[in-house]
Order: sequence, then C-alpha cells, then structure tokens
Amino acid sequence: MGGAVSFGGVNANSVSLAMLLARAPGSIKSVRKFGQRSGITTTARQDVWTGTATTYPWPTAAAPVRVRAGGSAADAAAGAGARKILVGGLDANWSEVSEEITLAGAGASAATAANFIRVFRAVVTDVGTYGGDNTGDIVIESTAGVELAHIPADYGQTRQTMWTMPAGHTGVAIVIDIGTATNKSEMRADFHVREQADAVPGKAARRIQSWLGLSGNIASVSFAGVQVPEKTDLWLSAGLEASPGTGDIFAAYEVVYWPTP
Repeated sequence: MGGAVSFGGVNANSVSLAMLLARAPGSIKSVRKFGQRSGITTTARQDVWTGTATTYPWPTAAAPVRVRAGGSAADAAAGAGARKILVGGLDANWSEVSEEITLAGAGASAATAANFIRVFRAVVTDVGTYGGDNTGDIVIESTAGVELAHIPADYGQTRQTMWTMPAGHTGVAIVIDIGTATNKSEMRADFHVREQADAVPGKAARRIQSWLGLSGNIASVSFAGVQVPEKTDLWLSAGLEASPGTGDIFAAYEVVYWPTP
C-alpha cells in the first residue's frame, strides 16, 4: 500500500489512536466502524453488514429516511423495547447529520426532516425497560423503500462497515480487526475505497487490502496510513475461499479525521 502517511510529523502506523487525538484536542475526530455478515455460503463477495442485500445500495441522491413497517410491537413510543433511535450519516452537502426517530411498533415511523445521502449508523437511544434494548429487528430505509441500515434484535445499534469521509475533511484509516467462524472452508476479506462518491457514476472502487485463508482467527492489522480524502466511501466485503461451506465474519476499522487545511 505504499509508505506510511505522516500526520503532523508522526507516522500513522506507529502510534495509537489515543496519541493521535492528544496531539490536537478539539480538532480531530475519530470513528470506529464495525460490521458483521453471517451465513456466507459462496465465493462471491458480500458486503459486511447485517442488512438483506449482499451488495450495499449506496444512495446517489439525498432523501429522508424512516423505520420500515414490520418491526416488533414492543419497539414503540410507549413500548417495553426500543422507543427511539438516533440515525447518523451525511446530508445533501456531504456534511455530518443526525436525527432521532420515534418508533411506531409494527408500523412505519415518520420520515426524518433531514435528507440523508449516507447512513452509517443507528443506535437505540431510549427504551421502555431498564437494561432493555430493541425487541425486534429495526430496518432504516429511504422513503423509496431501500434498506440503508439494520439494527439486529437485542443489539442496540447497527453493525455495518460502510462509512464516508465528510466534505471538507481528510483522515487516515489506521486499524483493522477481523474475526471469522467457518465450517469446511476458509474465508477471504477485502477493504474497499471509492473516492469522489458524489460523482455519478463516479470512480471505480479499489480493493486496497485483502486477507486470504481466514479460518476462525482474529487478525489485527495496523494500516500504513491509508489516506482518506473527502467524500470517500469505505467498506469491507467477504466470501468463502471455496465452496461448499458456511462462514461468518466480523470486521472493524478505525479512522481519525480532521478539517482539511
């Protein structure tokens, strides 16, 4: 992947996230993205998230989002499960945005006032039972019905590796953790980057890191300073090395980012 990027005179692959943050408090942000994909049975790559589609449906236009109908009746404004969630992502200007949604049980929620071009995370913020969580799966969709995020039952937040650098910011991806569970076949995983995500059809996605022969192990890899410009999509995918078999994968990475000088 080339040499390490220098961050303020510090080599990004030789310092911890905490040390990076300590160098410029208040100006640096960080994000840890993690996702899961279960029941992979083919060699074809599947994007690492818990949603239905094997290939994540990246939006090309900003639109409001809502919680899809069909959830648990307990996940409602006065229910015993999740009552509200906070959805985070990017707006039509590719700036960070978040909005809270009140759940409506088995019905669809009201749509957000904000328009989202990206949804990277949703978390349960209010519950009806002490120590409780979302009783059922919560699906966040566009008003056109496209699934953009998914909170599995009892998890309390999304598990998806998709993230995009906000406009006016740059940063580095510094860590990846990968864990797999398979029967019969080893797995492989890829880390993807797509720059200029606001251009349609845009630039091609590049696989900038691959892992082969994964089988029940956890790999922790410090990236050699993968530089991430504004409006760059990041995500992971995975597949079996050979069929038949069934595999599950958990993957995580961290990004530190700051306003572009």
